[in-house]
Amino acid sequence: MNDNDNFFKDIFRRHSFEYMNNMDISIISSILNYHKKIFDITENDIIFDVGTNCGSFVKALLNLQIKKNIHCFEPHPVLSKITKDLYKNIIMNKVCLSNKNGNVIINFPQTSLAISSIIDRPLFKDKQWTSFDKVKRVECECLTIDHYCNINNINIINFIKIDVEGAEKMVLEGAKNMLEQKKIKGGMIEIIESQLKDAGTSSEEIESILKNYGYNIVKTLSRNDWYFHIEYLFPLSYSIPLKFVKNTKEIKKTRLFSPLIPGDKKTNIYKDEISYNKNYSESYFSITFKKGGYDCLRHYEILANNSIPYYIDIDKIPNKTMTTFPKSIVKNAMKSLLNKDNVQIFDKYIQDLNEYTINNLTCEKTADNFIKLINNINNKKSSKNVLMLANVGLNYSMMSLAYGLRQNLKDNFIDFPKINCLYTKQQFNLYLEDDIEIDRENISDKIKNKFYDYIIIGPIGPDECWENTPMFKNYEELILSSYKKTEIIYIFGGDRPFNIKYPNKLNCYLKTYMKKGICFVRELDDNTEYYHDKTWGNYVTEFRLECDKKIKSSYSIINSIKDYTS
Repeated sequence: MNDNDNFFKDIFRRHSFEYMNNMDISIISSILNYHKKIFDITENDIIFDVGTNCGSFVKALLNLQIKKNIHCFEPHPVLSKITKDLYKNIIMNKVCLSNKNGNVIINFPQTSLAISSIIDRPLFKDKQWTSFDKVKRVECECLTIDHYCNINNINIINFIKIDVEGAEKMVLEGAKNMLEQKKIKGGMIEIIESQLKDAGTSSEEIESILKNYGYNIVKTLSRNDWYFHIEYLFPLSYSIPLKFVKNTKEIKKTRLFSPLIPGDKKTNIYKDEISYNKNYSESYFSITFKKGGYDCLRHYEILANNSIPYYIDIDKIPNKTMTTFPKSIVKNAMKSLLNKDNVQIFDKYIQDLNEYTINNLTCEKTADNFIKLINNINNKKSSKNVLMLANVGLNYSMMSLAYGLRQNLKDNFIDFPKINCLYTKQQFNLYLEDDIEIDRENISDKIKNKFYDYIIIGPIGPDECWENTPMFKNYEELILSSYKKTEIIYIFGGDRPFNIKYPNKLNCYLKTYMKKGICFVRELDDNTEYYHDKTWGNYVTEFRLECDKKIKSSYSIINSIKDYTS
């Protein structure tokens, strides 16, 4: 492509460069200011301008004193050169971004500078339109965002502007890895329905793509642009200490089903951890189901003892609840049992589940993934000190995470106040040896001086009682005044589901904390119609009635296959 081509000599006949350079400055600035209130933008943060044109977005950035690490993408041979000459601080890439690496054909209108596109829009072939504005089709280099970030060692994009005249979906498709891993904090994307229609897509599809990656969309800041940003909301499943995961060859199976039925007190005859675990270890299958919440330590105890969870209501588990649990393997094993397949196949399932548990379900692995995610959000390679401000009551979300953090970080993890129930063997299969000296002194001063990299607060929820205590309020106020939003983590570990699909009281409650920090939720639901807006006591009554039905169902299942033989 030759920028001396006569076609490009008269491009400013209709609109001057200065006019184009000032286009939409106020809109861009308002969106950037909105973004800065959520994430801030430092001089080390990386900004992408996809579809730079004449640099109005760059100008808005400079007006906000954002001058470094601005990556621009503009394939137009003249506009890219003039913009680079004007803004020498930018990194100009004379390429377009899409969903593949290679070469593409781009349509350059001669004087309608704002509508160049890789989409073959009917407008570009309309004789009436092209009679006053010619279109030149030129081959140019094309990259994906994922590839560009990989070859340039870019880990986090703080803000991205996407204005590519209908090809917005293709740009998002080329950023699959960055979006999946929440490595793009936020951005603005042009939404013009006619252009999207010409590209075979729609605003609804763009919205679905962004929401499926976990982004929130704000449509009220501009008529033709959406602002989108990461929802710092993640599922957090229970886990089991690695030391309790048994070798598959340790115990021989003596029965098909464990006699222990959750909720049926007459079957809970095990007074110590050894006999309790032995019960599961000797059984091919062990009944389990939702009691208070879908997630339950029992599921992981069953797996740790190399029994297969016969999860009665496994198909009802919301998509974002128990996200690490091996649902497909468990379902297949349950199906094999109902089909009365050869018993030997269960040994294979048990081996697969054992390997899966070691690799994915231990407290140590969960804590490692937890810290990696927080480091990634904060663009850090490692963290030194982590404080957990904890209600000292029994809560398995807090306890299993605390266990893993202590094992991984040693004395750099501080639980305050000390979670006594984690050190007293009060709970089978989830306790720490109290053999590491932990410095729990001068916590307030250390918070003020940002001694800790991150602060975890929990358990949070409308059914917890400590959020209204002076201790919680005083520490939270101090933390919020000392730490960034992305350095504060709230743990929601209660039984009741947080349904984020429909308006409800728990959803509103959750959103108040999402404004203050990163939220991890045990019972997170974005796909079912169930939510519970009544009192905790009402919820207890409800799940106990359901539990009674499941106990009866458990016995029916066991009796229906009691004659099962190898």
